[in-house]
Amino acid sequence: MNLPDDILVSSTFPVTRKSRKKRMYYEICEDESPELPLDKFRVDQTIVDQITISLNERFTDNNKLIADVQYLLPKNFKLIEQMPNTALKHLANLANLEHIQLGLELKNFSKVYP
Repeated sequence: MNLPDDILVSSTFPVTRKSRKKRMYYEICEDESPELPLDKFRVDQTIVDQITISLNERFTDNNKLIADVQYLLPKNFKLIEQMPNTALKHLANLANLEHIQLGLELKNFSKVYP
């Protein structure tokens, strides 16, 4: 890497004291974290990656619904006038309502909401 001389980057992780869990002599369970800092970083990074992937998988199916619900928040009422024609279609289908009627009701409500 071509880094400036004034930037110092350590190539190793600091070794810290590992705390041990107290357990009885008959317990065989090995639920301790890795001892080496590099291994601990890899395990932690893997966990964060798995959480991110899980959240993305859960919410990508509901992108249309999340986009429609954003117009129902009072802080977004000012965006209702510029709302595209396709907005609220998914929400209207879930509620068994007409898309145009739901849009009109939301516009009227946003005008009278304090």
